[in-house]
Amino acid sequence: LKPYWKGSKIWTIAVNGRAFAYDYPHWDKQEKRKIRILWKKIQADPKIKKIAQNLKFEDSWTRNIFKVIVQGWHWCSMNASHIIDSRGYFTTLDFQAFIRYGFSPYDQHVKKYKKSKPGTKFNTLDQVPLDQLLLYNGIDERITKQLWKDQEKELSTKRGLKQAYRFFHKGLIAFSDTQQIGIPVNSEYYEKEDIRLEKKISQLEYKLLNGKEALLFKKETGNELKLQKDFSTKDLRELFFKILKLKPTKKTATDLASVDHDVLSQMNNPFAKRIIQRRKLFKVKNTYLAQFKREECDGRIHPFFDLHIPRSYRSSSSNPNFQNIPVRDAEARKAVRSGVIPSKGRKLGLIDYAGTEVCAAACYSKDPVLVKEITDGIDMHHMQAKKLFKLSEKQVTKDIR
Repeated sequence: LKPYWKGSKIWTIAVNGRAFAYDYPHWDKQEKRKIRILWKKIQADPKIKKIAQNLKFEDSWTRNIFKVIVQGWHWCSMNASHIIDSRGYFTTLDFQAFIRYGFSPYDQHVKKYKKSKPGTKFNTLDQVPLDQLLLYNGIDERITKQLWKDQEKELSTKRGLKQAYRFFHKGLIAFSDTQQIGIPVNSEYYEKEDIRLEKKISQLEYKLLNGKEALLFKKETGNELKLQKDFSTKDLRELFFKILKLKPTKKTATDLASVDHDVLSQMNNPFAKRIIQRRKLFKVKNTYLAQFKREECDGRIHPFFDLHIPRSYRSSSSNPNFQNIPVRDAEARKAVRSGVIPSKGRKLGLIDYAGTEVCAAACYSKDPVLVKEITDGIDMHHMQAKKLFKLSEKQVTKDIR
């Protein structure tokens, strides 16, 4: 859920202390105005510490709905959970409530309403009976408070973990700023690219379904080749290895002839090459380009940048994944990257972070061999590729590297 779409609302608010969960939009106009003014004062006061389960989410919604920049962020229990244990799904509040306090899931009445409806940007929490929604919101608040107390004690007793949390906390604030500003995109360009890719995919599909291979398949089996998202592996095995008499080069785990990407890539067959090309274009259109189109709002995208997902403690990105924009394939690069534009009066710059991690490792480890290889300009990827694939210097291509 994101607060940038027109019609976004905060339905209930729960505040720790002697206050209680209250139904913000259900007061009359004058009461709502008073609540809004008071709430903005609280959020803007750096002396009032703020704690949340998913700090960045709360920060983003407060900024956009109440038009105030939150001051005094003190703790994010979700990211603290990740620092304590980086296993997947460990950070959710209901899981923490269960393993720490024996609290069974309490969202049965609201769970199905929390996700966005297909084809919309909003969930349906407004359909939950108000007393149930307020109870759920209030329990969330109480568990978050207790979790913060326990986590802060726990991190303080383990050397380096409190420092790690402070480092992550600064990162959360920075990522919240990044998400709020967003990234300008050319929505008109993406629409044109979508049409262009659809046309190319349709042309390939016509050739696949009306070419000599498809006609031969129908003649031999009495059935037409069916293409939905892809051809069935059963039909491809039938076509390549029984009808066209090609020799299988690889087996699946169940001892069937494989028709995966590697196998098709090695075939000197126009039908196989068209399948690969169509798959590539289909992925560019429906995976990469589609998420940029879907997430565009008023000329910008606002990707999530998170610090609570990878076990390696790296950051991650989603909706759209801005850390996984195609770069090696020319078609995919053109379709997606060319739509990212600078803000008015600005220019896009390029920073090459190649080798940053290995240089940092050399600084920390002070390994003399590693330091020498870096200072001598040795290409470690090239060297490892040469050893792994037992190739000569000239045989190591850019793609192999």
